[in-house]
Amino acid sequence: MTLRLACVALSCLAAVSTARAEDRWTDPAPGVRHLARVDRYPYDQRPQYVMHALVVDLNHPAVRVVASRPEDAGTVVSAFADRVGADLAWNTNFFGSPQDSCGLMMGEGQKWDRAYDDGCHASIGFGDENQAGLFVQGDPRGNPPDGWMRQIATGKPEPILSGGEPRFRYGCATHCAYNPRTGMGLSQDRRTLYVVVVDGRSDQSVGAGLDDLANLLRDLGAWDAINLDGGGSSALFVRGEGGVVNRPSDGRERVVCCHMGLKIDGNAAWWRAERVGQAPAEDAAAAFAPGEVREFVARFRNAGRKRWRPDGDHPVRLGTQDPQDRDTPWRHDDWPDTHRAAAVEGEVGPGGEGTFRFRLRAPAEAGAWREAFAPVAEGASWMADQPVAWRLAVAAPPDASVAPADAAAPPPDAGGPAADAALDARPDDDSAPAPDARPPSSDAESALATRATATEYDGGCGATPTSAPALASLLLLVWQRRRRRAHPTTGHGHGHTGRGRA
Repeated sequence: MTLRLACVALSCLAAVSTARAEDRWTDPAPGVRHLARVDRYPYDQRPQYVMHALVVDLNHPAVRVVASRPEDAGTVVSAFADRVGADLAWNTNFFGSPQDSCGLMMGEGQKWDRAYDDGCHASIGFGDENQAGLFVQGDPRGNPPDGWMRQIATGKPEPILSGGEPRFRYGCATHCAYNPRTGMGLSQDRRTLYVVVVDGRSDQSVGAGLDDLANLLRDLGAWDAINLDGGGSSALFVRGEGGVVNRPSDGRERVVCCHMGLKIDGNAAWWRAERVGQAPAEDAAAAFAPGEVREFVARFRNAGRKRWRPDGDHPVRLGTQDPQDRDTPWRHDDWPDTHRAAAVEGEVGPGGEGTFRFRLRAPAEAGAWREAFAPVAEGASWMADQPVAWRLAVAAPPDASVAPADAAAPPPDAGGPAADAALDARPDDDSAPAPDARPPSSDAESALATRATATEYDGGCGATPTSAPALASLLLLVWQRRRRRAHPTTGHGHGHTGRGRA
């Protein structure tokens, strides 16, 4: 170590070398950058080191961190990557045997029972939504401090970088000895992961001390970092660049206990929804009376990586669509917001099905509408390419101002069996409507067809979608009165025993 300190002074006085870093950046996967560097330490310009580093954007939905489960123990890094489908991977914990982990180890939420304490206390954990955190814990089989942590790796001794400050300084004896090293760190905001592997014990690369490793991680952007197993265990696998990119000091990959990696899915999204169903069905036209209230249900599958919650930072709600945030006259007073019909019922994890239950109140205006809705993560993203939609109509009330004077008082023969028979009888003159030309069963059903063609009639004679149903009812009443006058009766005992003429 005396020689190492002497080299610091010599390099400052004599400027022994003018060698500059040879950095080569590549992008092996979405959200991931790979740095290959050949350089010399600033305090000692004679030996060079070879470093490989990953800079990982944890905000990218394509990136998912994975770690060894207990059944993944005891294999080389590349085999672990193949087994779990990882596109990048590296070694993590120290170990006694390939089935034993020094410190806490967890993969897919499964803690390792065969974990021991030998000063391995500094851990980094990740969640399903790429949450990340660093913590120090003495119990190698204890629970992590945050329940969302499902992938955890542990190193030793304590964090080598804390709050941007390296723990070790030059001249730190054994910890500063040159060796192959693997380290892992996080940015201050916990949204960037850094992985560094330094080759050693060869003519091409001298290795690194823990002081060097901490400085390399800090220079890349890390705020906190830990030291993982090194020596012959250090290995970095990058599938898109041919496999193991560093040169393990054993001349080949070493079988290790523990691993961590990245699975890349270029089609992944944080927020995505797929329509599952709705009630009532879209093709079932709904007829309403003015002011009538009914319940509707929409169901979507969570096809993204984020959990859906009815509240919190990004509550998931059902918003009006076509266009987004459209004002609608069908809004009910119990909607959570002007353009939000309902919040998702409970929490829905990726792959689960979310239910949105809400009510619509028919407007006073008669006519027909198409109402569409889609899920939205507030402050983040709209989610459905295919919204749910319904065809809705409101009946027009009868227009009393154009009704005949005696319409309010039906004639004496307007009811009873004879009147029913007369309405059902086949007409015997050409003036009556054809049997198939029946009036609409309700004004609301008529409005569905009338609203769609309203522009063909507006402006010419003043006909509108709201007056057409009333007009149809008035024509029916006139025809009934003319029919009775053409075929007068003297009573209700005509001898009719069925439909048609006796």
